[in-house]
Amino acid sequence: MPNVLLRLVAPLALLLIAAGGCSIETILFPIFEEPFLLAEPPAELGPYAFEQRTIAVDDLGDGRPGKIEVFAPLDAPADRPALVWVLGVNNRVHFHQSFHEYMASWGYVDLIPDTRDIRFSDTEYHAKNVANAIRTVDRALGDEFGLSIDAERVALGGYSIGASMAAFAAADATRARAIAMWAPAPSPIWQGVDPAALLATVQQPSFFLLAEFDIVVGDWPERVQRLLTQSPQTVSQIDGGVHLFFQQPPSLDDRNPATPITRQDQMREAFERTREFLDQVMDVARD
Repeated sequence: MPNVLLRLVAPLALLLIAAGGCSIETILFPIFEEPFLLAEPPAELGPYAFEQRTIAVDDLGDGRPGKIEVFAPLDAPADRPALVWVLGVNNRVHFHQSFHEYMASWGYVDLIPDTRDIRFSDTEYHAKNVANAIRTVDRALGDEFGLSIDAERVALGGYSIGASMAAFAAADATRARAIAMWAPAPSPIWQGVDPAALLATVQQPSFFLLAEFDIVVGDWPERVQRLLTQSPQTVSQIDGGVHLFFQQPPSLDDRNPATPITRQDQMREAFERTREFLDQVMDVARD
């Protein structure tokens, strides 16, 4: 968490902890279990109907059981492209509900493994989430769930610290074709991973979707770009964008700076630019 946000929330966190309230992790990274669904899709949906279902697995990747949420087109032809999406810290699938529905409507299979809730005492926290992303890519490549996935067109993506972890996962998941990152964010301490070592080996094309008024990421996206020495990079900025408009829950909007655009505006740009990048890199064509 960048220093600016730490200064804003640290006093409140200390007060609540002293009073026996929430943990510092959930003060910094709140968990919202109830979905916040948008009244209308932010971007035009594609030609395919889609379904959402939850798949439980005995080993998500880090040795523990977990769930993978799947958004899949119902009537798209076989050999479908797939996107494995890595959630931000303490995020839930519904944080990007509209995005997953949008991608499925355009023929993509979206697979979203659970994110493990953060504990600063867990020295392997980020490594566990990276392992879960890698295992989910492996499952997509092998079409383990019978979703008619094309093994030659599987990509990684993610939001905030999840975007950074998606890039880390790409170092091992070498058969993934691309990485799409929304506002990749740093961590105060990287637990169980060495970003410099991992990013230096990544060769897939990478897409950085940044927000003009993002006060969370600092210079981390530029540092990641410098470390991705072998990755062809595309950088795109949403004018007026802010970090938290990349997600649906509005509960933390008071942490955003003022902006002239709306959440729906930013999401529309994010959805369309991300699909355009993935379509191009993975040679996705539609009749």
